Amino acid sequence: MKMPLPLAIILAVVLLLGFGCTRNITGKNLSADQVTVESGHDGTLASDEQLKVLVEKGRNIYKIQETQYALVDSGNENTDRGTKAVSNKPDTLNGKPARLGTEEVDLSIGSISSSTVKKIWLDSKNRCLKETFSVNGGSSEIEETCPGGEWDYYLSLTKDNRVYYEGEETVVVPFGTYPAKRYNLGIPGTYWISDGIPVPLKITKGTITQKLVTYTS
Repeated sequence: MKMPLPLAIILAVVLLLGFGCTRNITGKNLSADQVTVESGHDGTLASDEQLKVLVEKGRNIYKIQETQYALVDSGNENTDRGTKAVSNKPDTLNGKPARLGTEEVDLSIGSISSSTVKKIWLDSKNRCLKETFSVNGGSSEIEETCPGGEWDYYLSLTKDNRVYYEGEETVVVPFGTYPAKRYNLGIPGTYWISDGIPVPLKITKGTITQKLVTYTS
């Protein structure tokens, strides 16, 4: 089925916001010497300890019970673009225990709106068992190819991109106002994380910024 171009563009943005960039990750070494892609930045190369904290907070989005973000325009954060909600719960797949992560994104850009649901089932070793994707309340789910090995999107970001720590600043999101450390990953986006908050406070990817609304551990 051929997709209208405006809808294809908005779906590409939706995929960039979350599960759409899964990769097979086999290594665990977070050494800055192993990241390879240069990005524009205003800081210093993140230390191994900073990378570990960034990875852990990113992982928590797909581990804790529920996380909700408001989506706004990166150029004007007063412009509402929609919502993103991620929930995680125990499940079964083919009679075996699994963890089901569900990401629901409602996004509007101009006159085009889209509602998408992405699901991923993981085993106890964090390996992908199944992925599905549906658009605008479609009754059928499109099954996608599971990456082999361990699924770890946030570890892949820090291994495949040069990460820069750009300092600390005060960040205002619907969840509250907090001091946060800013990390620039280039194309994958900029992340703001705060001590005591288990998930990123704010994430900017391209034209869309995600701002934390609430979470349930």
